[in-house]
Amino acid sequence: MSNALGDGRESSGRRYRPSKSLFISASLGGAVHTFRWLVLALPLVLAGAQARADEWSQRWQSAIGSGDLAAISKLAERGRNLNLADRRGRTALMLAAAKGDVRLTGRLLDLGAAVDERNAAGGTALMFAAQYDRAAAARLLLEQGADADIQAAKGWTALMIASLKGNSEVIEVLLEQGADPNVRDYQGFTPLMRAVAENHLGAVRLLLRSERIQVNATDERGIGALHLAAAAGHIEITRRLLAGGANPAQLDRDGNTARSLAEAAGHEEAVRLLETWPR
Repeated sequence: MSNALGDGRESSGRRYRPSKSLFISASLGGAVHTFRWLVLALPLVLAGAQARADEWSQRWQSAIGSGDLAAISKLAERGRNLNLADRRGRTALMLAAAKGDVRLTGRLLDLGAAVDERNAAGGTALMFAAQYDRAAAARLLLEQGADADIQAAKGWTALMIASLKGNSEVIEVLLEQGADPNVRDYQGFTPLMRAVAENHLGAVRLLLRSERIQVNATDERGIGALHLAAAAGHIEITRRLLAGGANPAQLDRDGNTARSLAEAAGHEEAVRLLETWPR
């Protein structure tokens, strides 16, 4: 009987079994083929991935630049670099906070956006919320670990910005969360001094409620909040400062009191108030 190979030899009656070396050779041949395919395909795969990443980045930055929160919300779910800023240095979290979109702010944080990411000027999302009086967004950022006392390039904190703008709701939230009311900016002004200079009575009232407030703090010229209020003729603010413990006898570096500055500026009502205030 011829064997299964058909070579004319008589079969011994045993079934033919290929040697293990044939299986190993076939397996290695397949593995080599697969490896070669991967080597050839990998650059194409990587190039495709990079192209998709570049497209996402462009769309992301465009959405931030145009203020398109809906597009940001969709793109964020793809989970790429959520801290990527637009050409103006704004991140999506900064924009969401500035717009007061609490839902998007929270979602970005959940997906990994850095809560204290800073732009070129040192600004953070919390500072954007403070600037636009977005109290709910500010509260959420603080609850998620935002640092209330980070200082931007000019030494401004979120509380300094809110005081400058007179944004009372954010001021209240920041003070509740422990923001420092006595921090100084590049001019030596405190948040209280900024609020006084801009004639924001509501902000002044809130700041004076803080147990930590230093009402007689001054800048390098020795000018304090009461000097600023009197010199500008802000009567109600002057009255509030006096009631809050401001010292009417305090001298600046040139020897001026709040009264003398008010007199020099022609604010007679402020002069009378300072003269008659109970000692």
